[in-house]
Amino acid sequence: MAPEDKAVLEGDVRDAGREPGSVPLTVGSTSLANNADYVDWGADVLQFHYNFPSNRDIYHDLLPDAKRLGEDLDMPVYLTEWQRIANYGWGSNETVEEWQPDYASIAPVIHQHGVGNFFWSLMVKPAYVRYMRKRGIINGLFHEDGAVWNEADAKAIKAMSGDPVVDLEQRREWPEWATKVKRHAFGSQ
Repeated sequence: MAPEDKAVLEGDVRDAGREPGSVPLTVGSTSLANNADYVDWGADVLQFHYNFPSNRDIYHDLLPDAKRLGEDLDMPVYLTEWQRIANYGWGSNETVEEWQPDYASIAPVIHQHGVGNFFWSLMVKPAYVRYMRKRGIINGLFHEDGAVWNEADAKAIKAMSGDPVVDLEQRREWPEWATKVKRHAFGSQ
């Protein structure tokens, strides 16, 4: 983040923290390390994103550290974006084999460590980040009509609440409205 952007963010967080209210203040962050500044500015919750670890061991190392940090600071900690195990070869622009959601690949690890979380994202759609969208990556669990992209993902996410039973239609099809993005990403499929 550019220094001038960080200064604006700091001012906004400090101003928000001075306002009376009952909603905890937090800042979306790509790492727990960035939260050091946010805590000093008045954030009430630590959160971090880690969408695409290359293996489960990364989460087995990271999540206990995150919980410990929250305990040490007496603050809640949330993994606010996660999607799948993937090795995207970040320096490449080629379409990847791991282009579809696979929340089931890491949901059990997150649940095992008991870290609060929010998976990314609810609705099936082309990836938000242009670089990833151009490589054909999609995100999400539900189609607009309630069908799921992957029933195993729905079961894994629901199991985190203690109940893995789901009765949903699985449909691994791009949303009709996103076919233009799909043609751009994958050619004429």
